[in-house]
Amino acid sequence: MILGKRDLLTGLRRHLVSADSLEIAVAWATPSPALMDVLKFARTAREKPRIIVGISDNITNPVALRQLSESCHLKVTKGERGIFHPKFYRFVNRDHSICWIGSANLTARGFSLNDEAIHEFIDDGSAKSWFDELWQSLPDDTSSAMDDYIKAWNPAELNWGHQAPTVGAPSHHPFHLIANGRVRDWPGYVAALKACDAYWLEQQSHFSVFGEARSYTNTIAAGNMLLGSRDWQKFSGQEISIIMGDDDPGGQTGYGLLGSMKGAAKAMSSFRKDDAVRTVIQNAILSLETSENLPADAAQALSTISDIERFKHGVATRLITLMRPDAAVSVNSQSIKGLATLSGLPKTALGTPRNYKRLLEWVAEQPWFDVPEPDDPEEKLIWTMRAALLDAFVYMYPDDDE
Repeated sequence: MILGKRDLLTGLRRHLVSADSLEIAVAWATPSPALMDVLKFARTAREKPRIIVGISDNITNPVALRQLSESCHLKVTKGERGIFHPKFYRFVNRDHSICWIGSANLTARGFSLNDEAIHEFIDDGSAKSWFDELWQSLPDDTSSAMDDYIKAWNPAELNWGHQAPTVGAPSHHPFHLIANGRVRDWPGYVAALKACDAYWLEQQSHFSVFGEARSYTNTIAAGNMLLGSRDWQKFSGQEISIIMGDDDPGGQTGYGLLGSMKGAAKAMSSFRKDDAVRTVIQNAILSLETSENLPADAAQALSTISDIERFKHGVATRLITLMRPDAAVSVNSQSIKGLATLSGLPKTALGTPRNYKRLLEWVAEQPWFDVPEPDDPEEKLIWTMRAALLDAFVYMYPDDDE
């Protein structure tokens, strides 16, 4: 059976429900809904998954490697003679094992954005033999190779990560795509985001909306994955930089999207060094994961974090948004004017808990917000971060553009 783009994420989830364990060998892995599903499975699986990931061409994301290494048996490789390039998935259970072989890497593009093809079949033993031989050919411990890759990782060197836009770029700032009630439904919101993507690419602003790297979707997926971790005390310095968006020279990593905390040096230092501060913030943020009244609960989290010395609404709302990108937005110096203009709320007080609650209530009232999860994988990805992506419309909204 051949699976196409629309089948992959739902197929992955279906097979993980009945699997006892999992084996994967892919060229690249990045933060994505598919990776999140694999990690969730790994935490409760009868056997730890065995995962092999390629570390060529700077494409595999360090966040993905760190998370996989904590939950799975992970090995990395550049390939023996050329680039390590397989895309292999084996779902192992007691009765039989189902295999996937095809074109999809464990990435957002592979499972949500690209056109891919996967051959699904029941393993006759040959797939197990192939994976076992590959696994045994690699050193038992490849952690030093992984650490070297992570230290040297530089997304500015990526030559891959975005396909050409499918729509033309608007001539004016993309705020006008969504202002004055122009977006009246979910298809309209998706179309506007694609035009927004084309605009930022044309501006040569070092980022896009949908790229595998240096993009809103990548920033949100990476931050959400990290904030969902249960032990924040184990974050590496690089992971803290991703969460806080402070390590973004010239906009090359894209992690400064949703508000770079580079200028909040004292708050950054406190977050890095003070375990008590990090614990207070973690408790406030994780409580939002299953919130059924996010506007009120997010306002409470904003109040709690803002009570910490040196932590202001920019830091707090960035973290809230990375935790709940489906329903929260980041309020910072580059987004506040656009958000205030859209919502009709006062710019000068938009970062207060009271008005932040009102802002999220306004978001929840938008005609593109309260819609069921789409079947299309690209739209499914957008749906999981539909509120946070408002930033792409309001970022750098010019003061003289009314």
